[in-house]
Amino acid sequence: MQTSFGLGFEVRFKGTKSVAIEMSTELSDEQKKPYPIYFRAEIEDGDVADRLEFIGSGEKLTLKIPLKFKRSKEYVLKILRSSEPYYGETTLHNVILDDDATIKKPRPLTGLRMEVIGDSISAGWDAMLPAGSPDKDENETNTEDLFRTYEKHLADDFGITDWRVVARAGMGVTERDGQFGMIEEYLCSSFHRDGHCSQDWDFSWQADLVLVNMGTNDFMIGKEPSEKKFKKAYKALLKAIREKNPSAQVFAIRPLQYSCPNDGVSAYPDGVNAYPDPKKWTRMNTYMSDVIDDVDDGNFYFVETGEPEDPWLNCDDDYVDGTHPTASGHKKFAKQLKHVISQYLLAKPVVV
Repeated sequence: MQTSFGLGFEVRFKGTKSVAIEMSTELSDEQKKPYPIYFRAEIEDGDVADRLEFIGSGEKLTLKIPLKFKRSKEYVLKILRSSEPYYGETTLHNVILDDDATIKKPRPLTGLRMEVIGDSISAGWDAMLPAGSPDKDENETNTEDLFRTYEKHLADDFGITDWRVVARAGMGVTERDGQFGMIEEYLCSSFHRDGHCSQDWDFSWQADLVLVNMGTNDFMIGKEPSEKKFKKAYKALLKAIREKNPSAQVFAIRPLQYSCPNDGVSAYPDGVNAYPDPKKWTRMNTYMSDVIDDVDDGNFYFVETGEPEDPWLNCDDDYVDGTHPTASGHKKFAKQLKHVISQYLLAKPVVV
């Protein structure tokens, strides 16, 4: 028996010296060829196998876990996906153990539950690259890793073991670059680009803590949305989050780009011609602040992530490309977020 959660699943067993996982990953609508999908294997309070490569071909394939197991010892093993949803959905088919192994009932997940809603930054896009790296093919997966992101550090710092991420590169609060706005994806069981959602998401799992790190792509990709359009979409998203997580503390994070307004992609006021427009981030900040003031029920918080004269991250040294933090940049981001969130975080007892 396995306990499933947002990043993968865990299995509890005894009596095996080897473990393998049978999975398949379907190609997304945008993909024309398979790309490697990366996974992480963690033994509870033990060893970790990072960056395990699995080809997302759509076929059932077996991933051998390169960790050492003793037949006499009981293990709780987590299999977690490092690559974002752009590269297709992964389906678990089987956990392969030695013939005489025993599968045990999993222990319930306890403590605070955290959900992070975001775009490529929350998905760990380019987090494995150093600062100032040249552009790369956008379909490559080998420089992206969810477990090098700010939310991973936050989960570790707060002792949160039950956390999940709803994030995909290019996502905006509004429709951007041919993609639906985040609210349509958030309410659906899978990311979809065309047509209607085939199945609504089951919100029986509810978060205690929700981080919303959205807005970068709305003001970076293509034509800037109008005040009315952005506010309407942002308000709808925050209200949906509250409806699905009625008791959660929601932290709306102002995109880091606000404090480094001269970096990243230039504005496209007519959708074609680009020119630098640092003031667009000021407009974004105003729209966000207005919406949060409007929806606030006492458990919404606006996280102001530094100022241009005092940024949270160094605009040159902590970003790969002026927008996406390096691994060390994510760590610094998490430290700043922890300082803010800790002031408001409701304590929830952990059952052991």
